[in-house]
Amino acid sequence: MRELSALDFAMRFYKGEVSDNVVYAALARREKNRDIRAILVRLARVEEGHKRAWRKLAEEQGSEPKEPSLLWLRVIFFVLIRKFFGIAFTVKLLERNEAVGLAEYRSVVHRTALSKKWLAIADDVIKDESEHERLLLEKVEQFSSSLHHVSSIVFGLNDGIVEVLAAVAGLAILATTPTIVSISGIIVALSGTLSMTAGAYLSAKSQNIVEEGTGGSAGEVSPSKSAFYTGIFYFVGALVPVSPFLFHLSGFVGIIVAVLLCSVVLSIVSFIIATLGNSNAKKRIAEMLAISIGAAIATMLVGAFVRVYLKITI
Repeated sequence: MRELSALDFAMRFYKGEVSDNVVYAALARREKNRDIRAILVRLARVEEGHKRAWRKLAEEQGSEPKEPSLLWLRVIFFVLIRKFFGIAFTVKLLERNEAVGLAEYRSVVHRTALSKKWLAIADDVIKDESEHERLLLEKVEQFSSSLHHVSSIVFGLNDGIVEVLAAVAGLAILATTPTIVSISGIIVALSGTLSMTAGAYLSAKSQNIVEEGTGGSAGEVSPSKSAFYTGIFYFVGALVPVSPFLFHLSGFVGIIVAVLLCSVVLSIVSFIIATLGNSNAKKRIAEMLAISIGAAIATMLVGAFVRVYLKITI
């Protein structure tokens, strides 16, 4: 890897510190939880100091650092995340961002042409970022039960979309009217909801039994709540591919609209799953879209075969 100049370093990390400072401050202004608000205010204040340090370094190199573009979109994104997914997931996402930023600092700082003074400042910044991650990680652990409910919600949505999209795609080829697809899709959705609800309840129950038997913390996962969230959001997810046919779209047009709607929702769901699992979001989104669209195409081909060669329609 090539060595970075001090200016490149300052420009690179100035934008990140500005972004973090603005996001923390915006969230703090809206946060009602006093403990979380105090942490966000503290983090915003420290990031303000980091921002000033990298601005000064850039100015010493004879340049003015550029402000990050579309910063308002990032603020809106985090505000909406807080509003719709709650504080537990928001803190988890902030902790993930801190971990990524800390790893980037560590990978870059010792291959940058910094003076001893600025290298010491960079090391102090790394210590601050490490402390930020620790603070947020502690909060993530406190919110573990809430994160489990978020997991139940997103996995329910995910399964409902993927499974019912595949069924609807095949049905749309065979059906003579969108009403048939809608009714059939809802029946599949209800069946899947009952199955997923029962499965989630038994899974959570078994997990608690195993943890109790092995000396773990028993009862942390509520089987009834896990079943409720999984079942309800499975059905909500299942309605996404069915919705175009409820509005009387049919055939390939209905399928295309269903796939587009499902792709948008699945991208959001995959991002949340990747965040909860500390995995690569882009890879997760690409994988999920490939699987769901592939399943839809497969059932379309089966439906086309039945219609063309077996002469069956419904």
